[in-house]
Amino acid sequence: MFGPSIAMFAMTFTNCEIKYAAVALLSVGMLLGSGVFAGAFINPIELTPQYSGILFASSNSLSAITGFGAPFMVGAMTPNVSL
Repeated sequence: MFGPSIAMFAMTFTNCEIKYAAVALLSVGMLLGSGVFAGAFINPIELTPQYSGILFASSNSLSAITGFGAPFMVGAMTPNVSL
């Protein structure tokens, strides 16, 4: 799980002069992230085969709610619209 985040963090240290390293790090990050996504998609089927659709939908809904809440939290933490 830490592989994609390490690759994305390392990508922040690249610039236009080493653009091939940025592309390589992005590719490695996406490659390592595919294992995480594959596990997340198959896990509800292994836990409850009969209710896997309901379980996946509810967990996906909860994760989507955090995506909607993040901009509001950033807005609350930056009252002057700047860091």
